[in-house]
Formats: sequence, structure tokens, C-alpha cells
Amino acid sequence: MSKKVQVISVESKEVLYTCEVIDEERAYAYASKMEEIGIDVKIISPNVTDTLSDALGLSVENQEKFQESIFEEIHDHAGQNEEDDSCCVKYVSTELDKSKLH
Repeated sequence: MSKKVQVISVESKEVLYTCEVIDEERAYAYASKMEEIGIDVKIISPNVTDTLSDALGLSVENQEKFQESIFEEIHDHAGQNEEDDSCCVKYVSTELDKSKLH
């Protein structure tokens, strides 16, 4: 995964804009302008573990180990059932019509 925020054309998959995480607001402003002129885009940002491993200067091998340890840690703290709250996951109820999600 890229360590930068990217604005990508949904149709062509071309990266239209790239910036540092600290300038993420610029990516959203750019995406807004693209949508105003009819270009459908999506924004991809590094997640917290990507940014942390980058800030720690981890090697690719250690980044993979770090990602696996985070995944294992979260799943070790799961609730009794799939939708039970845990120290890592909080489930909320919603009246959202899930059939309209894509």
C-alpha cells in the first residue's frame, strides 16, 4: 500500500492526485473538484498501522509481522459472538437499509 493519499479515477483506475497524509484535506478538495466536472473518483489513504510502521521505519518484513500481530491482537479480544462488543470492536445498531450499500 502506498504511504501517500491518492485520488484515483474510478473509471480508468489512474492516480490523478497524490499527497502526504498530513495534506489529506487537499486530496479531498481535489476529489471534490473532479466530481464537480463529472469525474468519478475514490480516495485511498494509508491506515493507522501503515502510518505507524512507516513512522517507526520498519522494514518490509517487519511491517508484515507488525500487521499480523495487530490482526491477531484484535481477534484475540473478540467478544463471545461475532457481534459482541469487545475492547477493540464496538457494534452499533442502525436503521440503515443495507441493501442500498455498494
